[in-house]
Amino acid sequence: MSASTAKAEPMPSPVRVARFVMMAQVLLNCVGLAFFAVAMVASLWTAVFLAYFAAAVVLLGWLVSRTRSGGSRVRWAAVGAEAIVCAVELVLRALDPGLTAGDLVSVNVAGPVLVVGLLLTPAAGRWFARGG
Repeated sequence: MSASTAKAEPMPSPVRVARFVMMAQVLLNCVGLAFFAVAMVASLWTAVFLAYFAAAVVLLGWLVSRTRSGGSRVRWAAVGAEAIVCAVELVLRALDPGLTAGDLVSVNVAGPVLVVGLLLTPAAGRWFARGG
């Protein structure tokens, strides 16, 4: 199979859905970032959260733009970034004194878990492997 034939292979459904979820995360993080910036109070923690949200928006946006190119590095970078986003969200929720079990099920947790699951499917693995 030549390189031009491999590049023409359509994106499988799990990758398309993962890409869509990542785009939704970028959009929702942009909205959250805007609200956070407006409500910003002069404190160190607010600046840390603002920097985290901005970094998440930039990283996820860049990964979404690179998804079409394929390549196993893009796949594993997306899996790692989503795992970090999920872990940070869970840590932030664990620090909340009013945490309930229902709080753990949210878009900010379910989205990254869904993306990681989809990117670890065999179809996604084959598709990303064809890109280099």
